[in-house]
Amino acid sequence: MRFTRLLAALGLVALVASPLAAVTRRMFISSVTGTGNLSTWANAGGLTGLDAADAICQARAAAASLPNAAGYRAWLSDSVDDAYCRMHNLAGKLTTNCGQPSLPAAAGPWWRTDGKPFGAGLPDLVAPLGEVLNPPAFDEFGADLAVGGAWTGTAEDGAAGSFTCADWTVVDDPEPAFMGLAYRTATSWMKAGSAPCSSPQYHLYCFETGVADPLPPFPASGRLAFLTSAYGTGELGSWPNAGSATGLEAGDAICRDLAALAGIRQADSFRAWLSASGTNAIDRFEHDGPWMRLDGIEVAASRVDLTSGYLESPINLTDTGAYVGNDYTWTGTQADGSATPTNCSGWMSSGTTGEWGSANTAVGLWTASGPTDCGFPGGHLYCLQDLPLIFLDGFESAGTQAWTTALP
Repeated sequence: MRFTRLLAALGLVALVASPLAAVTRRMFISSVTGTGNLSTWANAGGLTGLDAADAICQARAAAASLPNAAGYRAWLSDSVDDAYCRMHNLAGKLTTNCGQPSLPAAAGPWWRTDGKPFGAGLPDLVAPLGEVLNPPAFDEFGADLAVGGAWTGTAEDGAAGSFTCADWTVVDDPEPAFMGLAYRTATSWMKAGSAPCSSPQYHLYCFETGVADPLPPFPASGRLAFLTSAYGTGELGSWPNAGSATGLEAGDAICRDLAALAGIRQADSFRAWLSASGTNAIDRFEHDGPWMRLDGIEVAASRVDLTSGYLESPINLTDTGAYVGNDYTWTGTQADGSATPTNCSGWMSSGTTGEWGSANTAVGLWTASGPTDCGFPGGHLYCLQDLPLIFLDGFESAGTQAWTTALP
């Protein structure tokens, strides 16, 4: 499915519509928050631990009039059960295949409550793939919580972390529990750090369990954007793909060379999302959006959205089709698209500092996470097309609205 979407975005396959009556499963981040002692939450129903979490999710789904409200479970692990197993309505641990002869992998895919896809199936959401299509930022009512975080107690593979607030029953556990951030993808949506169990501001991720129909192919329209599979220091002329170019021109050359090697259409139309002294990244793009990743997922609908501090989804899919985690990306650019003071001396030096962005982040940190040493060898680049929009196929942006009965 991943490569069908990728090829469709490259204009290499035709789109095939899915039945209007397709079975879908939904997920959301709860609008309510609380501490790691889940029994104290208003919707816990007198229950404790994972049972309380599931009751909270089901109550929130019912409050939003979502179908099959009783079918929701929290993405949460404890010392007995792993979140991965729970999404199959199973108990147990990944290490014992959730009590099955082989590890189950059929759960999902899932859609957010705003009608956009979250992930194509459970194996896609966890390590090593981390192929999360859109951040899990929408609550049960379809409202965007943007910067919310959620308790998970779960590591990148979907299994329990070391500490879970004593199986979600206390606030005085001396060790913090894993939490995820709703504006991130890859695996940071479920493990971005940890927090004290007494913290009252964390939500829950709620998933409708069971198997659904596969996601439809997404529309191959819009200008393309990708993260470079290549990486290097802030002296961009030293990258092999730069040819003889330096500075901003080296960034553009790297983007175009990688696009050409990947067979991406109109490879010579790509520019790097980079600023330098006197040059703002956004001003380097003549044409407006929308921009989408190579999997057909929209990144930004317009220049205004690109510089609003919030992307629709992170630019963390590379020219080679790999989904990248919280990697460094050279930008020299503020969230509003303007230049920062630090740009590795116009991207021609490895001895100064340069602004970087976080690749799997949808908030302003995607382009402005702070300065770092230009000698750091692991920085990627964002590459965006700048050309008239000529690849329209008549669809809207990816979402459940693309599920139709037939194509002419």
